[in-house]
Amino acid sequence: GGGCHSSSGPADYFRSGAREKLTLREPGYWYSTLAEQAGLTWRVLSVDKIISRDCHTATFGRLVLSHGHPACLEACPASQRVNTSSPCWVDCFYRAALGPLADRPRGVTPTSGMDIAQ
Repeated sequence: GGGCHSSSGPADYFRSGAREKLTLREPGYWYSTLAEQAGLTWRVLSVDKIISRDCHTATFGRLVLSHGHPACLEACPASQRVNTSSPCWVDCFYRAALGPLADRPRGVTPTSGMDIAQ
């Protein structure tokens, strides 16, 4: 794992660390069309529920952050604690999802942070 250079920053480690969470048991599937299927589209058979982006962000963010240490968000300036695009909120989100050392080289292991199978 790792794959980052000495000049890398936390965002690079978060990005490479996310791959470390993938295992044979939880491989992280990606669905896309094959080359010979170019021009074809997916067909939606049903729509069970539609939610707003804000609702999804708040609910998903709350779930992920519940696996982190509360002191992380408490250390953020008050205006950044609920701003999902603030650097401090994003940092706490990734530390909760990937583990408290996720901003460092080799700081993520398949068992650090929250269980992706949830």
